[in-house]
Amino acid sequence: MFEEVNQLDNFVLVGQQKLENKQYDSLSSMIHNLNSDFNRKSAFADFDRTFLSLFPTFVENFNSLLQPNDKFALENKDALNSTLRIFALIRLGITESEQISEILGYSVNTVYNYRVRTRNKAVDPANFEKNIRKIGL
Repeated sequence: MFEEVNQLDNFVLVGQQKLENKQYDSLSSMIHNLNSDFNRKSAFADFDRTFLSLFPTFVENFNSLLQPNDKFALENKDALNSTLRIFALIRLGITESEQISEILGYSVNTVYNYRVRTRNKAVDPANFEKNIRKIGL
């Protein structure tokens, strides 16, 4: 929460400077980016709530596939973190890193790195993603 307040304060400060310096195109771009970021956060929140209502034990089942010291805990029971959101999409059958990156707004390399790091923490790395796709069946 404090992070968002600080970001908003910074946005207002920079926005005022751009307005005073007549940097209208740059200010317009800032507003567009803020709106896109807000829409993405809202879409993520909607996705997380919907996904967790369809798969209420997803996080618990996901954690059962990982080594004991590598389990994930949610800060908010209704919101997935980036790693869990990537694997939620995999659970839904979206398995290509390119598609996942487009949906989440991450680079393909970032998605790949999340997948590899998490797979390396699995009890059974060779079958990890196959087991993810079985959650809730």
